[in-house]
Amino acid sequence: MKVLIIEDSEATAAVISDMVKQFYATVEHEILTAHTAADAREMIDDADIVLLDLNLPDSPPEKTISELIRKDRPTVVVSGTDDHEVVTRTIDAGATGYWIKGGSAQQFAVELLRATACRERRSKLATELIAELEKVK
Repeated sequence: MKVLIIEDSEATAAVISDMVKQFYATVEHEILTAHTAADAREMIDDADIVLLDLNLPDSPPEKTISELIRKDRPTVVVSGTDDHEVVTRTIDAGATGYWIKGGSAQQFAVELLRATACRERRSKLATELIAELEKVK
């Protein structure tokens, strides 16, 4: 499983990376890190799960939401803002979760679990659809 952390602060990215490593301690995983939206756009297709900071140096939050939150990829927004409108916009755009930086590790684990479950459901559905298509051939 590949987890892409999109975070402009190297220190914050390191903290998030450590939390991901603890969560996936028994699961084979790889952590990818992008510090800009431009880097993220190049790496996002390789990721199974995305952890996304909205405030990137090369992208205003609205652009970040529209370009980097994809309905086909489980995404947890990791942000310093708890503005209800921002949270709602990200969820409406397709984010599977929202974690406020500095929040509890338990809440982070809940959001990451939700994203993982979403990925697994999509993977299972894709496998079932492929099997059905093979029957038709």
